[in-house]
Amino acid sequence: MTRLAIGVLAAALAGICAAPSVAQMRPCQGAAEPGQKVLVDDISGAQSMVLGLLEQRIDAALARLQIETRSAQPVGAGTVDVGRVRALRCSQRRPPGGSAFTTAIARELNNNEVVLEVWAETGALPAAEGPGLRALVGYALVPLRHYVPTSAQGVVIVESKAKSVDTPADLLALLDQSGTLAIYTAIGSGVRFLYAEDFDQARTQLCLALTRLEKLRNPSADDSDLRQAVRDMAQDVVLRAVASPGYRGALKVGTPGNCTLAPL
Repeated sequence: MTRLAIGVLAAALAGICAAPSVAQMRPCQGAAEPGQKVLVDDISGAQSMVLGLLEQRIDAALARLQIETRSAQPVGAGTVDVGRVRALRCSQRRPPGGSAFTTAIARELNNNEVVLEVWAETGALPAAEGPGLRALVGYALVPLRHYVPTSAQGVVIVESKAKSVDTPADLLALLDQSGTLAIYTAIGSGVRFLYAEDFDQARTQLCLALTRLEKLRNPSADDSDLRQAVRDMAQDVVLRAVASPGYRGALKVGTPGNCTLAPL
């Protein structure tokens, strides 16, 4: 995954198309309903019907992630009742970039149990590069953006290429390169559980994300930075659990540096 620094996002978007106005960051219907969720925003150039089918594809992938998480409990985390994260389509919602996720917006989304928001801007490749599209895919890890606003991983922008955005398969391939959706969903969920002091859930989700990050082929420097950040957070879960007077779970005797999982 190749991540762009948030500071250069506006300039990068300008090379694709005119930046959307802040007015397009409209509320997402259904976001306040109970349960953790991934918001699926507009993708420029994609038809509404295709985006609706994409929501179904992502929701199915999140259901598989729930099953996978149940079978991949980290050593020492105890028994965890893994909740369902669902996808929610947000029609006509298109963040203009990482700056759209202000303190107030991040707080509102976090209160609504949003663990991840994803969107994309696309434009034609230069003729010299052949047919296809250049894309900037945005991922807002909402709990991280809310609780640790200074984190470089709170909003991630990935530059990519796509053959088209005409089918759900095309869109899923664009948004979920190298298992990105599962990794970011697990991180967002893990951070949310960490600050809710649900330490067993937090450890499970962060260790799952770490395992996937460690399996990436040819990881970029950004991937390595993210992997280290997740490793540090997974260790912090144990340290907080040990220090918490109200926690009586298995992590009280856990090993902070060990994030061993059952085989995926």
